[in-house]
Amino acid sequence: MAEYSRRTHRTVPGRKGGRGKKSGRRKADSYERRRRLWGELARERGGSLAVGKNPLRDTLSIPRGVHTMVLGVQVVSDGFQTRFLTRVRVRIPVLDAFRFRVTRANRWTRTWDRILPGHVGLGNPRLDREFRARTNMGGRVRALLLDGRVRADLIAARPHRFEVARLGWSERWRWATDVRQLQVMAEGLFLGRREVVPLLALCESALSRLQSTGTAAPRCASPVRSSWQGRPRT
Repeated sequence: MAEYSRRTHRTVPGRKGGRGKKSGRRKADSYERRRRLWGELARERGGSLAVGKNPLRDTLSIPRGVHTMVLGVQVVSDGFQTRFLTRVRVRIPVLDAFRFRVTRANRWTRTWDRILPGHVGLGNPRLDREFRARTNMGGRVRALLLDGRVRADLIAARPHRFEVARLGWSERWRWATDVRQLQVMAEGLFLGRREVVPLLALCESALSRLQSTGTAAPRCASPVRSSWQGRPRT
């Protein structure tokens, strides 16, 4: 008999099965299927899969030039409910503190636009109908999203959120002030190949476009040097 452990998110052998045993086994099987999928993507794209003790900490790293795209899971909680997002992100140094956020249009975003207008038009009827964008530099966002490859990948992926944003509070002190994160997120914990591959494609095409337009500097993100150790903090 085996019991699913909520602490480690694994099936623990040698324990008497109890309440939620079948549900726990199904979740453990889903984690194993996701690891197999990410392992296949790592072999196909020349990346590496890091397996954590907790499956929520599994990451797939894919090098792209001087940068590295990282596929992982982000847990978001607002105090009332917890959501699991599959996220692809890459740290990049940007110029002029450029940032933007693109989300799918729905009734809540349309209501919010009436209360607090400020989203920018993207210059494409389909993009304006299906997405909402907020930014501090509208021209650069239009140059990014109206690129043929980026536009096609955005429509195919339909991400929950697509943005260039500041690093989280736990990371800002470790990196230079011009480092931002380009990230693409989709709702769900166990996404299949059909959902994951478009996220990777969108992140890769957006990174290439930002570099070609000069918005992202053609160098790797620089960590802050420790004043007492004299070497980068990692």
